Amino acid sequence: MGIIRLLKPALFIYEGMRIFIIAVYAAFLGIGQSAFPAVFFAAPAVLFPLMALFLWLDSSRYRAYLPLFAAGKFISVLSLLVMVFVSGSMAAPSGSTIMEMFLLACDFFALAAIFLLIKLEQKTPITEVE
Repeated sequence: MGIIRLLKPALFIYEGMRIFIIAVYAAFLGIGQSAFPAVFFAAPAVLFPLMALFLWLDSSRYRAYLPLFAAGKFISVLSLLVMVFVSGSMAAPSGSTIMEMFLLACDFFALAAIFLLIKLEQKTPITEVE
């Protein structure tokens, strides 16, 4: 039970930092063709901190959304992987490549944390509160 108390706020903090990093990166790129991938990943990712916050505050009420959270994070990881490999930026690492790799590694950690939360939440019984 102690690991859950650490994972939930850590997941929320990571998701908030992730949105902040993507927003700052998009702001530095400016408006134009090069900002499109950052905006593409920032728009749907805004819901992840909200999901993590709700799970942190009341996981028994929102445990049904854990598979949706995992599916969304899995799609996010796949789309980031596709963007990294299709862009061909693996040959010459730049600041954006390093940021993408950092976000990818952290997303893998978040996905593992979500799967661990799913496993641990299945062991705890659901209690009805009126």
